Amino acid sequence: MAEGQTQMEFDVSAVVCCYTDDRWQMICDAIDSLQNQTLAPLEIMIVVDYNPALAERCRNELIGVRVLENEHEKGLSGGKNTALDHAKGSFVAFLDDDGAAEPRWIERLRAHFENESVVSVGSRVDPLWSNKPSWFPEEFGWVFGCSYRGQPTTSAEVRNTFGGASMFRLSAAREVGSFSSDLGRKATGLGGGEETEYSIRLARITGGTLIYEPDTWIDHHVPASRANWRYFTRRCWGEGASKAVLSDMAEDSLGTERSYVVSTLPRGILRHLGAALRGDVAGVGRAAAIVVGTGATGAAYAIGHFRR
Repeated sequence: MAEGQTQMEFDVSAVVCCYTDDRWQMICDAIDSLQNQTLAPLEIMIVVDYNPALAERCRNELIGVRVLENEHEKGLSGGKNTALDHAKGSFVAFLDDDGAAEPRWIERLRAHFENESVVSVGSRVDPLWSNKPSWFPEEFGWVFGCSYRGQPTTSAEVRNTFGGASMFRLSAAREVGSFSSDLGRKATGLGGGEETEYSIRLARITGGTLIYEPDTWIDHHVPASRANWRYFTRRCWGEGASKAVLSDMAEDSLGTERSYVVSTLPRGILRHLGAALRGDVAGVGRAAAIVVGTGATGAAYAIGHFRR
């Protein structure tokens, strides 16, 4: 913490879910960022997904951290459900194990809950690139779990918050129940969507409001091993398959995606092609990536929906 900086404390349980010690340094960075917040969490929890050796390492090497092991089905949803079961605070904040929160992250998210109708607040997620490819379009930041062009640029009500950069009112979360094990990451799998289905259910059952707050952020690591066409298309395919599951679980759940496809993506193609005409030759690659990504996501959604 910077010299002269004061630290307040509130009843927030901050949670990092993890599964592999291949990310050990990033896990440590995530914990360090939570320990240096202007609004100190009541507790910092690590939930380890079926990796006893990693859980033991966390207990031995991390100071001031409460270590739990996933008590539910294997995967990210199970880890989050374990955290909801054991959190001691009035609010629970989830941070990705490959992310690091800026110092006022908890404070800025927590401030929105002064409005009693707010049940969840999520922040911006900025990519921390190891090697950003010139062909990657900002419209597809979600491929790496990051914010993307087309999201609000000021504080706004949204359908869902980012799962790894969000805070929930715990009483509302426990009223709604568990994150679905039919969605969410499982180790190196490329599915997702558990936070979307959960957010939809949260708003429907509680009648509460969800907020996106872009004035605070986390930095999210994007390793060079993911910054390639193969990962890009596989991740788009995984997202499409997850959306097929989501559409069956929650009625009229894809309104945000429809707006994104019919508005954000066409504008993105035109913008990148325009940049190419002005001399930015990589604009052609970014336009092509939008077409390929949309095609892969749409095809996986159609196949998954047909099968279900």
